[in-house]
Formats: sequence, structure tokens, C-alpha cells
Amino acid sequence: MFDPKIIESDRWLERVGPREEVVLSTRARYARNFPKVAFPRRAKESDLRAVLDRVAEAIDHCAEFAGGYRFFLANISELGRQYLRENHLVSPEMEKSPKNRGLFLSRDIRLAVMVNEEDHLRMYALEPGFRPYEALQEVIDLETALSKELPFAFSPRFGYLTSCTTNTGTGLRISVMLHLPALSISRSVRGVLDSLHNLGMTARGFYGENTENHGGFFQISNEVTLGKSEREIVDMFSAVAEQIIERERQMRRELLENNRLQVEDQVWRAYAILTHARLLSTKEAMELLALLRLGVDAGFFPHISHTEINKLAVAVQPSHIRAALINATGDDEERKFSDEERDQARAALLRKRLLSGPMR
Repeated sequence: MFDPKIIESDRWLERVGPREEVVLSTRARYARNFPKVAFPRRAKESDLRAVLDRVAEAIDHCAEFAGGYRFFLANISELGRQYLRENHLVSPEMEKSPKNRGLFLSRDIRLAVMVNEEDHLRMYALEPGFRPYEALQEVIDLETALSKELPFAFSPRFGYLTSCTTNTGTGLRISVMLHLPALSISRSVRGVLDSLHNLGMTARGFYGENTENHGGFFQISNEVTLGKSEREIVDMFSAVAEQIIERERQMRRELLENNRLQVEDQVWRAYAILTHARLLSTKEAMELLALLRLGVDAGFFPHISHTEINKLAVAVQPSHIRAALINATGDDEERKFSDEERDQARAALLRKRLLSGPMR
């Protein structure tokens, strides 16, 4: 059987947040390092082990993590690490190189600390929907609590010292996961995202830096922290994110107003495939869910919610499907399953979830 504690990390997707028709989640993250210890990419293994042990001890004294989860990634199977990455709880780098790396989660999967990724600590708050100021306050509170237990490298001139200079200063990275199917269909999304660089922001794929876009999903975040306060960073970020959200909503309205019959046809074809197909790849499922989002937004499917589409976007990912197959068949985690077996299971999952009645 697949580790039930890892499956429980899905629970953050159950929460509902504002603007969920466009924004899946908001993350506020601080990068912090210990003084007089080399950054993870240059540190000795003994130093990395000591960092992990020291953070684990501090977490024990942190009330925010009482009853939470701790994962030492070297002790987790490859499938388990992939599952956590698909849940957007660890980075692809941590998934692929687990030695001396750890993940600590609060019980409600709202707060997390990654240890020995690019920095010694990357602590973050994860909120559903568009909640930049709430996420900021939560990560400030978390950093305050941990700073009572741990020393952080700080320069009076530069601020908090980090492995990447773009994080130096406050060490704050604020990001949102956006679903932009209308801007993608209209082929205007690239122009919107390319303009972000001039505003000190960047766009990434579904799993973050150096990953691909899947089905119109994008992460946007600030690029620079040096010389700006947390409030200034979040104010600027929120203003730009609001503009993108509104452009997506406006484009959805325009598509329906100007090409209603064509959009309806595409949406209903997508729904027909999702609810009747016997084989679906990850890529096709994500593209069809993007079209289904437009139909939900237009009120075509009152029994389906945006929250359900957000959950399905993660549930159809390869390792989630493989974990579900393992639990269904009783196989161990070494079982790989063929592409056809996974595509068949993905199609069955979507049929079941989309035809099971009210989902609001």
C-alpha cells in the first residue's frame, strides 16, 4: 500500500479560496540560511545532516507544527517524492536529490519548511485561492517563531543572505498558481507573461522553475527582494496579479460573447470525452480540464465546482494515478504500471468524479 501520510498531503486542496476560478493557490516563502555554514550546494554532507537535525529539533518546539507531518526525503520512495512534488509541496530538485533533505508540514498543510533545498530553510505558507496578504502574515509569524530557535544569516547592508542573489534582502518570494485557459486559447497569454519581467516578476510552468506549462496553468512570482520591504513586494505583486486575473476573466467573457457556439461546442466535446473516454494521457486530461473550466465558469455544469477542477488537475498527474493503482491492486510501490494502465485508470477516475453528482 502507498503511504497514507503522503496521501494526506492532498488535503490542502480541499480548502476553498477567493478567485478560485482563476487562482488555485497563493504561496508566500522565506529563504533563510544558518550563519557560518556553506549554502547547501557547497556544503559538506556532515553540515547538511547537522542542518536537518537542527531544524527538526526546532520544529519539535514550534507549536505551529504540533500534530503535523515530517518527511525525511531519503527515507521516502521515489513515488512518494514525486507525489509530494505533484502536490506542489516540494520542488523538482528536492524530489530528484533527496539526501539530507526534509519537509515539515503543519497539520492543516498550511505551513511548511523545506530543508536543504537551495537554501538551508525555505519556509512557506500555502493558501487556496488569491490570498497574498494572508499568506504573507502567516509566513511572517512562522519565521518569527522559528527565529527564536534558530539563527539566520543576516547582513546589515544586504539583509538576509541567500544562495541566489535575487532572494537576498527580505528573502521573500510571493507566488500564485493561475489557470489561464481563455488567454491560452486566444493566444494572448505569452504577451501577458512576457511583460512580467519589466515589472520585476516572472512566470514559470506547472511545477515551478524550468518546468513546462500544462493545460494553461502558470506560476507567477516576484523576482527581486533586495531593497524592498515585504509590504512593498506584496503590494506590487498583488496589483499585477489582479490585472492578469481580470484579463483572464474578461477574455472568458469575450470568448462567450463573440464565439459562443464554437466555445460551447469545444466545452461540451471536452466534457463528453472526460466523462466517456477509456484512455486519457496526462497532457490530454489537463487540456480538457482547461476547456471544462470555461464551461463551469459559464454555468453549463452546475454540478461541478472550480474547486473540483483544481483537485482534478493534481489527481490526474502520473504519480497520483500510480499511487491510486497501487492502493487498488495491493501492489507494492515498485510496481511501475504501463502507460496504457495509467491512462485507463486516469480516464476511470475522471468519469467517476465528474459523473458522481453535486460537487460544490
